[in-house]
Amino acid sequence: MRFSSLTVNNVSVAAALTVNKKDIAVILLVYNRANQNIDVVPSKFVLARESPKLKIYEYIPPERIADKATRDAHRAAFWLALAGAFATQTTTTHSTTTGSVSGFGQSMGSLSGFVGGTYVFGSYSGNSFLSGTYSARTTTTTTQPDYYLRDLYIQESRERIIRGDQAANQILSSAFKANTLVPGKFMSGYVYFVRTDSADLVLQIPIGNYIFAMPFHL
Repeated sequence: MRFSSLTVNNVSVAAALTVNKKDIAVILLVYNRANQNIDVVPSKFVLARESPKLKIYEYIPPERIADKATRDAHRAAFWLALAGAFATQTTTTHSTTTGSVSGFGQSMGSLSGFVGGTYVFGSYSGNSFLSGTYSARTTTTTTQPDYYLRDLYIQESRERIIRGDQAANQILSSAFKANTLVPGKFMSGYVYFVRTDSADLVLQIPIGNYIFAMPFHL
């Protein structure tokens, strides 16, 4: 990690910049080796671009970033739970039905014609035995809730919330907070600013009657 350090009147400041997706995080350490107390207030820090035109980038309180981490986690958990509520599984069943039928059928009719030179006429009737087999194939599709997948979505949504809360707590606990440093003490933590694509930046840190100006080339 590239960092800059500066010491004025026995007050030492070391800082490094990291560019995230939505912000710039300043990793800062202030060490008071003077013989008096010093006040360090991150909200008074300035991150600026000096050229081609002066531009100052907004300081972001760590509470805002922590709140966003929590909101993002709860939003993701909501959509996971919603997806789980609509999770279904489809089952397709194939069945074949076979059987046989049998019975008696009655038939009757008449015959007529010439036999030699004699015309003859007659009628007939009778019963006959009938039998046969049949086969039918059916397909049934049913849709029902997928309770296993729903449980997975619910568990994942809970874990998202837990991870979001942990990330928020980490942001708050690692932030550089406004404080008064007594002689012989140091303090470190993160200070956040709005993200920029500018390559050359200057971090200005007012401490006592001095402003520590630290240039960075990203």
